[in-house]
Amino acid sequence: GLQSTGDASFSTLWTALNVPAVTLPLARGASGLPIGLQWIGSRWADDRLLAAARAVAHAIGPVA
Repeated sequence: GLQSTGDASFSTLWTALNVPAVTLPLARGASGLPIGLQWIGSRWADDRLLAAARAVAHAIGPVA
């Protein structure tokens, strides 16, 4: 449903491997729900992953 950010099982592997993960909404599907892309970073490189995600989010703007 729309009451959560999604199923936590999609991040289980990355959490077990101790690598950062972030999901960006990139578009909306035919039903109006967001379509996201999950990005996985290198271990101990959270800052690099977040900077890249921030740049992409800024470049694409709000998902309408």
